[in-house]
Amino acid sequence: MPRAGFLALLGWFVRQEFFDTASCASMRREMQCSPTDPARILDGENQLVIESGLRRTEVALMSAATQQMVTYRLIAIKPMLEKQFGFELSGCEPPSFLIYKEGFYYGRHADANLDPAAPARFQQRRVSISIFLNGEGGVEEPDTYSGGSLTFHGSPREAPNAKNLGLAVEGEEGLLIGFRSDWPHEVQPVLRGTRYSIVTWFS
Repeated sequence: MPRAGFLALLGWFVRQEFFDTASCASMRREMQCSPTDPARILDGENQLVIESGLRRTEVALMSAATQQMVTYRLIAIKPMLEKQFGFELSGCEPPSFLIYKEGFYYGRHADANLDPAAPARFQQRRVSISIFLNGEGGVEEPDTYSGGSLTFHGSPREAPNAKNLGLAVEGEEGLLIGFRSDWPHEVQPVLRGTRYSIVTWFS
């Protein structure tokens, strides 16, 4: 399973320790204490619905202070994302704080949706951001999980359901990965522990 340095060679935007250990631990604790909602997906009629057959994830409803702190850090890297991907970006959506418990997953999908009938924010997504708040590890390692790998498929030019081998990324605490929003990917089922992450999308 490749680590972050290998992804950078393939053209992803990679920042290790984007959040330090203390910040990650603080956000995990807040997520554990926060109310949650089931995560939703955009269905074939462009409605946001709960569909456990494709996505089983919880969204933690975080404090305004934490939302603002994360957004500030994300906006600061916008010029670097523009340089990496070669196009201008206007800003990012409010970050989502995701909890994947044992058995939770998100099937293969792309974050961008170019259907003219889709909500504008889905059509406008250019760069997706995923931040790991804890990493993969063994049962003897506290605050880790197993399974739950972020896995990329094919390339942005291929359909999300294309048949191909996946590139699974090893989760690391504090790691930020940026990639094109039309790139098919998934989160494999978590096998042990709880996976905590933040996602957002730049337009």
